[in-house]
Amino acid sequence: MAIPVEKKPKFKKGESYASVRTKMIKAGWKPFHAEDADTCSKGDSRCAGRPEMQACSPTGMASCRFLWRKDGKMTAICTIGEENAVFDNVCD
Repeated sequence: MAIPVEKKPKFKKGESYASVRTKMIKAGWKPFHAEDADTCSKGDSRCAGRPEMQACSPTGMASCRFLWRKDGKMTAICTIGEENAVFDNVCD
């Protein structure tokens, strides 16, 4: 269930996912690990140590989808970038 964008921290296009992740945690969001999530490939810095990763594509825009939960609500953050994931959009 998506919630209005105004309930989430504000992000800038191209902001590092590390910064986005910090803002989400400070705003009370918790990383959510989906049972059907892909496995982070060894050496993939985009998802290493980030249990909220649902999927990361190795090709194209090298997009990743990260899941978050707060007060029973879910949201997803999508990133792009092969080496360093950067914010693309809230992709509920």
